[in-house]
Amino acid sequence: MAFIKRNLVMVILGLVGLLGIGGAVWGAMAAGSVKEEMSDPISLVRNLTGMKSQKLYNSDWIEQAGKRSQEEERKLGERLKAVELRQATNAFAPAPPTEGFTAPERDQIIKGLLPAETATAPRYRFRPAYKAAHADLLKRLGAMTRPSEDELNRAEEIKARAKPTGDAFSGDPYELARKGATVVTGGDGSDRATAILGSAKADVWLRRAKEGKVYVDPNALAMHHLALTEEEPSLMQIWQAQMSLWIQQDLVLAIARVNERAEQRLAASGFEGRPWVAYVPIKRLLAVTIAGVLGGTEGGGGLNVNALRYLFPSYTALDNSDKFFVVPMAMRLVMEPESLQELMTELANVGFYNVVHLNYDAESADPMQLGFVYGSRPVINVNLAIEGYYLHSIYEKYMPADIKSQLSNSITAMERTAAEGGGGRSNQTGRRVGGRD
Repeated sequence: MAFIKRNLVMVILGLVGLLGIGGAVWGAMAAGSVKEEMSDPISLVRNLTGMKSQKLYNSDWIEQAGKRSQEEERKLGERLKAVELRQATNAFAPAPPTEGFTAPERDQIIKGLLPAETATAPRYRFRPAYKAAHADLLKRLGAMTRPSEDELNRAEEIKARAKPTGDAFSGDPYELARKGATVVTGGDGSDRATAILGSAKADVWLRRAKEGKVYVDPNALAMHHLALTEEEPSLMQIWQAQMSLWIQQDLVLAIARVNERAEQRLAASGFEGRPWVAYVPIKRLLAVTIAGVLGGTEGGGGLNVNALRYLFPSYTALDNSDKFFVVPMAMRLVMEPESLQELMTELANVGFYNVVHLNYDAESADPMQLGFVYGSRPVINVNLAIEGYYLHSIYEKYMPADIKSQLSNSITAMERTAAEGGGGRSNQTGRRVGGRD
């Protein structure tokens, strides 16, 4: 008894341990019926019912989560319907000067040609119609090109031979017309105004600037290579050219809408002159790149693939699917930075476009106006990496049979196919956004 008293704690702990072991052994011995019981569906139902009665879940949370999921699904359905409506109509079509105008249904350049040629829509008619439709892109922008070196040199030669008339300039330089314009002294002691007014080249640059609204660099809006040959195009080439034209129309429309809205504000302010590049926010289009992922071979319909680098995959992680196909692209502009958000909004409005990356630099102007005339407001040179998403429900009816399956495959597989067959190349080096190339 003295031993027990001295070691009472140890004895108690030992007894507890023995009871635990004994309980475990008893449980193991009694477990013979567990397998049979758990295999009984009735027992499983009983267990689940018991869990329900004990409220081992949060019914309110589950109900709210279900409602949120339904609401998100409803909103997604509404967005897809809105996108489907936009992509089903051709917003690029010029609107007549009447109220209540509804954009016409999207259709091909040659109605009925795709997906298969018919007697009333032969392939040979596509090339001239495609060239004419492409020229409309430049008209919508109010496009102009920069003066050529020949034009500039010829102007200097004419001025050198002409007798001095005091002021050979066509009008005040845009910067000098501003109130409080800074006068910069030239190296010969003359002020900036005198130097510009005496420059034949500056005169040519200003005259050209007043001829349009957007400078468009050569090949900024490239054409499909079928336009450069006399061979009858294949249905694959026609699809690529038609689809790339639809994309270019959307991008041009977004730019035009931003500039047209600025013109409306200008008119509302009482401006009575003719708007030109100095008065619109988007001033120059340097390049549009469309990745070669439109299906088929010969470069997959890519345009200007070496001009800019697109971004794929992007943060969206979106790829071709049975619902839509994805086309990465890029666009480079000179524009006023205040209108950048407006442009991104218009890109979303004209179709289903998402700017996935951008970078920009300040664009410096030549104080002597011997170069592009952009006006008095600061401008930036911006690269936009864009993803376009195109619903199969809208575009599949135009696809030749061998294109449909391709545009449901991943873009990586598409690029490999595009590089095959000769006549073009895919943009394998274009999977990231480059700087100012």
